[in-house]
Amino acid sequence: MASSAFLRIRVRWFVAALLLTALSLAGCSGGGVSAGSSVTPPATADPGAPSSAASDPGAPPATPPTTTTGGSVAAKTVLVQGNVVGDAAAALTGAPLPGNAPVPETPSFVPLTAPITITLVDETGSVAASQTVSAADGNFALIASSGHTYILLFADAASGRTIGPLMVDRQTGRVSFSLASDSSDLNFASITIDSQLGKAWCWTDPIVPLPTAAIPVDSVPWRGTSNIPTDGTPSPLFGAVPFTQKMLLFEEFGPEPMPAAAASGNTPLPQPANPKSGPNVAQLEAFLAQEGLAPFPTRLANVNESNPWKAAIEAYLGRPLGQPPVGVPGPAEGRPPGEDWAHQRWDDLYPQKYFVTAQAGARVNGGLRDAKQRHGYSQGEFGPGGLYHNTAGFANTEGTTRGIGVRIHPSMPLQSPNSVWTFDGTLPPKLLQARYGEPVMMRHYNALPIDETANNGFGRHTITTHEHNGHSPAESDGFAGSFYFPGEFYDYRWPLQLAGFSNNNNDAGAINAAASDPRAAIPCEAGESLPVLINGVSTVKSCVNGRINIPGDYRETMSTHWFHDHMLDYTAQNVYKGNAVMMNYYSALDRGNEAINDGVNLRFPSGSALSWGNRDYDVNLLFADKAWDANGQLGMNIANHDGFLGDQLLVNWQWRPYLEVRARQYRMRILNGSVSRILALSLVQEVAGSGGELPGPAGSGVSYNRVPFYMIANDGNILEHSVPFDGKMDLMNDGNPDQWKGQLPAQGIAERYDIVIDFSKNGVQPGDKLYFVNIMEHQDGKGTKGKVPLGDILSGKYNPVVSNSQWINGDPACCKVLEFRVKAYSGTDLSMNPADYVSGKASMIPLAIDRHSAEVKNARHHTFEFVRSNSNGGHGTPWQIKVDGGDGNTMDPHRVSVIQHGDIEAWQIKGTGGWTHPVHIHFEEGIILSRGGKAPPEWEKWARKDMYRVGPEAESTGVLEIAYRARDFLGDYVEHCHNTIHEDNAMLLRWDARNKNARVADTPMPTFDGVFFEPSFALPLADTGDGVGPKTTVP
Repeated sequence: MASSAFLRIRVRWFVAALLLTALSLAGCSGGGVSAGSSVTPPATADPGAPSSAASDPGAPPATPPTTTTGGSVAAKTVLVQGNVVGDAAAALTGAPLPGNAPVPETPSFVPLTAPITITLVDETGSVAASQTVSAADGNFALIASSGHTYILLFADAASGRTIGPLMVDRQTGRVSFSLASDSSDLNFASITIDSQLGKAWCWTDPIVPLPTAAIPVDSVPWRGTSNIPTDGTPSPLFGAVPFTQKMLLFEEFGPEPMPAAAASGNTPLPQPANPKSGPNVAQLEAFLAQEGLAPFPTRLANVNESNPWKAAIEAYLGRPLGQPPVGVPGPAEGRPPGEDWAHQRWDDLYPQKYFVTAQAGARVNGGLRDAKQRHGYSQGEFGPGGLYHNTAGFANTEGTTRGIGVRIHPSMPLQSPNSVWTFDGTLPPKLLQARYGEPVMMRHYNALPIDETANNGFGRHTITTHEHNGHSPAESDGFAGSFYFPGEFYDYRWPLQLAGFSNNNNDAGAINAAASDPRAAIPCEAGESLPVLINGVSTVKSCVNGRINIPGDYRETMSTHWFHDHMLDYTAQNVYKGNAVMMNYYSALDRGNEAINDGVNLRFPSGSALSWGNRDYDVNLLFADKAWDANGQLGMNIANHDGFLGDQLLVNWQWRPYLEVRARQYRMRILNGSVSRILALSLVQEVAGSGGELPGPAGSGVSYNRVPFYMIANDGNILEHSVPFDGKMDLMNDGNPDQWKGQLPAQGIAERYDIVIDFSKNGVQPGDKLYFVNIMEHQDGKGTKGKVPLGDILSGKYNPVVSNSQWINGDPACCKVLEFRVKAYSGTDLSMNPADYVSGKASMIPLAIDRHSAEVKNARHHTFEFVRSNSNGGHGTPWQIKVDGGDGNTMDPHRVSVIQHGDIEAWQIKGTGGWTHPVHIHFEEGIILSRGGKAPPEWEKWARKDMYRVGPEAESTGVLEIAYRARDFLGDYVEHCHNTIHEDNAMLLRWDARNKNARVADTPMPTFDGVFFEPSFALPLADTGDGVGPKTTVP
């Protein structure tokens, strides 16, 4: 697919210029320069300044190079010259971001390391002249005709993508200028480009005439600042109209009580029709509908029974399967054999519930899980007459998901089985509702094609499932190297215990071992009994006052999770293809019943028909950008390793749906499930007339108001204090609180934000429409370009369109993405008031780690630097992680970078080069101690996190320090960039949780034949770290 995009010009570049000024990019203001003059750089040099030994940056070459001329013939030619001296964003250099400690001997300037093409475009859209300069010599001289208006563009010569135009007037953001018929030669002297913000500027402001004609920026087919979809063409919409389809709500897996023994008479996983397909649709539906389990789950991996597809696999491979070290050739279970991968504390934490699913190609939903929904399509808003009784908004979907196909919009084609691979192979996307203290087992079958090429161009038929970010033993965490093959299953057992429940791998000992704290408890049904660890002994306890107490630290309670594929080198492709679902944790604190006011339950918006887990007013939202081909089939470019962007932002796998809501409070659990795209969602109300805060499109008769809300959880962790996004609290301590009215902060890949919206206040009433609007703009997969003014999107001033099979004028995913339609509410809203929990008032869940404690000050320290290596034009293996000052390493599952012993450690995470890296650490949550040497913003100050974003965004920095602790369970875990393109190429490392002086476990090497093992090794500082305490003073 060909590279695409165009340049869009707007006054926003002035804002970017102010930002650069704030970063002390000196030398961009001062005395003017007339046409034809030369300028000596000011004494205070720009970061792009060459060293003192370099030639005069204002001096033109002795002989102007050959240029390409075009456009109208004028009476006189004019020499337009200058010198490109560097890149302020360092995106082409790998230099450190602001906030990083300077690398020793790194010069203050940021020289180019790649050639740049400079192009003059005139008012007709024609290229008047162009020249490519080298990284060593940025001097250019272009011959132009006078009597025209021009814009000067800078492009990455290697890719052809435009970086941005020259701002000739930073006060207004003007980028075009004219050359009169009697104009003298024009020398712009020293110029710094900014490849991240998409512009260039002069060290000393030139004086150039105003344009006499408009540059046709809406139609000129130059290669612009964005590459969306990545190296692809726009996704066709097949006549689809925005906000004409009802949004699908998540469908519950519906776990069943664990049986006492293996089921008799159950059929095995159905055979594939051929190597390029999965099982027959009807047979797969019948298989998943069976009650019970066969074979029965075991503590050790089941490698003594055979893969039911063994004969088909051998026929495809053309050989018999070989003998692995343990078990039969081609075992039934893909979990590695032996004690290192046995289920930890299997008897103590034996699964109480189970469910079976299969990763399978897209198919029409047969209603398999209708009877497994806790609401039964009979309770609350899911019952007859409720908003969600009809699941899809069309006939025959009343109280059922039967008949729902895998399609992005009703006007678009069904997805083929090899284009999309989902859990069960169906939509709606799936949801696991789980309770703390009740272990759950997922038997996950791999029902994908045996032929790895049967994937519509992307995706790998081997999988491993990561529960992000469960307090789970390593054998059930979804280690990237413990993947399994078609026909096999993997039994994931998630204990669902509060961290700190045991003495294992933890010098501090068990917390609340006697299970006496009512805040640490299971929400239960009257008459229900469950086994609980009491002082380390499994004891059956009965439900009292709606709770069963459990051990562990209540401050470690989590809420909104997801699980997704984590296949080594193929995570991005498999997750993008559909291997992702959500998971809601329920507890005494967050029980999903707003009516129970027992002094423990926080009464988040949910409903009250069920004792726990009501979803009437508690909605899971999965945002992810996608792209598709001319036939409407999901597509992905897998050759570019900088990052992948789709051009359409979907919600719950749907293009611009609507959701009906009642005029009351709702909880929205928002997940960014993209591959490389960062979001920033605004909430606005559409109002009739022009009386709103922000105008609508000309002639539309509507305007918009920003709608406040509260954040209550971050990364699935309930905050200590709710955070108001009402424009009144200064959330970043930067003196600009109004920017946060109705506006979420940047949301990196895999981050979850839980917010409470009141659809009955702030002027909102039944009949109104509200919208989520994404304002975070990308130009490519390396990171964000910045936030588009919300008013520009709503007014239509910012209006990406397709021209000549390419997107122009911006990022098409900056738009309205979800419509809310407010309906009358006749009930009583019993949910909490989040205003009662803001800073200075009551707390929801206090932080478990004190930032200023002696534990933190004396903690073992590790440093992780996420760096770019040889990019090979974005098509090599460009990503590495440096650990504790060592060399940059790509992923090697044999290498153990850190060994965690269960005590608090201080970890520094660094990013370089203008790239965004949303860093994820498996297994546990930490707290951010400092961000760029400063206190974190309010939404991170009160949060436990498992995602730690470093990058150039306003809310990010190039360095942060965290406090982190892993306890209770052991094994192999990973840390990585969750821009999963970066992760797969190969920004991923292994770290281990081990008891002191324990050996490092061998590395599993899965094959069709079975799992083999190879020796592992640890880095020299894995066990000791590179120091003590945070390297940055904790504010």
